[in-house]
Amino acid sequence: MPAPVGPVMAAKVIGLYGMPLGPKGILWVNQIMLEVSKAWTIWQTGLTWNGLVVNGSGIGAWAGFGSGGMLNGPPFQMSPIPFEANHPRQVEFTNALISILTKKFSDWPLTFSFSSVSYIGGSGATPLSPGPVSASSVPGPIGTLGSGQNIEGIAKEWEGKLPKPDWQLDSPYARTKPLIQAIATTIEQAFAVEWLYTTIASGDLVVSGGAPGSGTIPPTPSSGAGKLV
Repeated sequence: MPAPVGPVMAAKVIGLYGMPLGPKGILWVNQIMLEVSKAWTIWQTGLTWNGLVVNGSGIGAWAGFGSGGMLNGPPFQMSPIPFEANHPRQVEFTNALISILTKKFSDWPLTFSFSSVSYIGGSGATPLSPGPVSASSVPGPIGTLGSGQNIEGIAKEWEGKLPKPDWQLDSPYARTKPLIQAIATTIEQAFAVEWLYTTIASGDLVVSGGAPGSGTIPPTPSSGAGKLV
């Protein structure tokens, strides 16, 4: 699944905020979530995975399972978010969010490990002679194939970066603390509830020589460049 869509996340933020927002405040929330969505899309597009240790067997048809491995990804990079004349308070507010998301999303692949990924393919082994094995991963939602540290704790870190964590954002646009909570909750839920279970991991490969008789391979690192789509 593509990264969550900016306007959809913005609508959820506004609903969670639960207080009136002026037109400029609504526009600003939409700008923030649009930049989050853009950065999320670029980051996801650059994620690859491989290096799982795969075991399996079969003559002709071959099947196995892999675990471990690694996710490799680019840094998460958000653009500065403008708001009217870039009042220092708004710049401070959005720059704090950018720094938090940059670290959390960039670090997440380093915490992820695959627990069980199915591989299917073919083996050229016979009852008397070994033969090559080539298999590819069975596509599945990334959240069902392993686990890592979730994107969470955004609100607490965000408030900690602001010297006055409940200052007014040019009334009546928004108050900082409830807006922080609404944005943080929206991003965390989009990641843990939606993205992990709608984003499909596929395209990893394992190639090895199969033992005679069963086409069994020793534990073999996968060598593909699986993608998340």
